[in-house]
Amino acid sequence: MALKDIWAKERSQRLIEIAERKLEVAQDRQQTQAELRAVRQELDLKAQVLHTKLQEFVTNLHETGLAEKQQRQSEHTLMSQKLTKKLKRFRTNLYNYVWGDREIKE
Repeated sequence: MALKDIWAKERSQRLIEIAERKLEVAQDRQQTQAELRAVRQELDLKAQVLHTKLQEFVTNLHETGLAEKQQRQSEHTLMSQKLTKKLKRFRTNLYNYVWGDREIKE
């Protein structure tokens, strides 16, 4: 009977150790999950900040591109007007050179 009691006592002790170990594992799991949630929240916040900065950068880039395009169009328009005036002046000078100081008939 003593052997049976020893076996029962050892079994009981093993079950207690197993239960304690399961409790430790469960606590570790909960702690790990809490840490993971905190890391996810931090990453989500950083992602939102980066997304906002990226949107601002793209918007700024787009606006800068539009401003540069408008500037180029304005410069091209001014150049065109200057070239048109020069061409008219050249035409007038050529006409006057060939035909004298008479008005150009268009």
